[in-house]
Amino acid sequence: MKFKIGFSAEEKKENPSREVRKDSKAEVKPKPSLVDIRFPDIYKSYTYYNDRFDLHEGDTVFVDGKLEGIAGRVVAVTYNFKIKLSDYKRVISVADTDVKCQLYFHKTRVVSFDPATIPFGKITSWYFPPTDPEEFVSGEDDSTILLDKPETWKADIDPSEYEDIDDYLGVVYLSLDNGVGKAIVKEKNYHAVEFFYENGEICKLTCDCYSAGMCEHEIAALFELRHKLK
Repeated sequence: MKFKIGFSAEEKKENPSREVRKDSKAEVKPKPSLVDIRFPDIYKSYTYYNDRFDLHEGDTVFVDGKLEGIAGRVVAVTYNFKIKLSDYKRVISVADTDVKCQLYFHKTRVVSFDPATIPFGKITSWYFPPTDPEEFVSGEDDSTILLDKPETWKADIDPSEYEDIDDYLGVVYLSLDNGVGKAIVKEKNYHAVEFFYENGEICKLTCDCYSAGMCEHEIAALFELRHKLK
C-alpha cells in the first residue's frame, strides 16, 4: 500500500516577474505575534512572543525559558497586542515539516526509499531544539558487532532483556543510506544514534547520551534495523 504526500510544480524560467516576486517574498520580515503553544508532554499551554517566524496553527516549535528543549504545537496566533517584552519568552525555532515524496505503509511505520525524503538534518528540527556551536570530541576503534547475533553485543543490559526495550523506547526515525545509519530514539528525551552498516556488521556505533558502553538507545535502533532489513 502506498500514498503520495505533497506535490511539486516546475516554474517557467522565462517568466522573470514570478522570480522577482518570489525573491521579494523571501525578504519579508515576519509580523510580530503572540503565539499560544500547547506542550503535549506536560499537558499545558503558554503564550510566547514571536518575531522570527511566519507561524501557523499546527506548527511544531521550540521556545526558550523553562520549557527549552520540549517541542510544542502552535494552537493560536495573535497579531493585535501590546505587551511588556521582558514578561515573555520567545519562539526560537520551527520544525521543517514540508515533506514531498512517495511513502509506503509497513505495519506501524511509514517508509521511503528516497534518501532525500526526510534527511537527518531536516528531521532533527522535529525533535531537537537549536544548540549553540560547541566543541565536540569523539573517538572510535575498529571493533564491530554482528547485527543478527545480539547475544554477542557488549552492553550493560542482559541480552534476555533486549526485546523488552521496545516496550518503553520508541524508534521514531531510522535511515540507512550507503551504509551510513542514523536513528532518533525516544525515551524521556530524544537521542540521536549513528552507525555504519555493511554485510551484517555494525561499527562506529555512537549515541548522544554519552554512555560508556552500548546503551539501550543503540540497542533499540539496531533491533529496528534488524526488523526492517528482514
